[in-house]
Amino acid sequence: HGFRNRTFHAQQLGITVPMLNGLVLALTGMLYADFVRELTYVIAKDLTRSQHYRFLNQVAEFLGYKAYSSLFRLIKQKENASPTRLTRMNNPEEQLII
Repeated sequence: HGFRNRTFHAQQLGITVPMLNGLVLALTGMLYADFVRELTYVIAKDLTRSQHYRFLNQVAEFLGYKAYSSLFRLIKQKENASPTRLTRMNNPEEQLII
């Protein structure tokens, strides 16, 4: 189902939003929003290693973003550098094209 909001996920699990928040906190020690951001970052990082996702907008679309700028900001915040640097570290011979 891609990355949606907490209401969507709670409905899919048949629980309330507060129950989902408590469940994520109990299982991960993280707030729901922090967990989703971290998971998104990890998946985006993995996708940058893939031959199938050479463009940041492709990764963003796969992850459910309407615009790649939000994903760009997330990666930049986590890496303290641009996504281009992240991709060069993962694939020195290739560059993620923004």
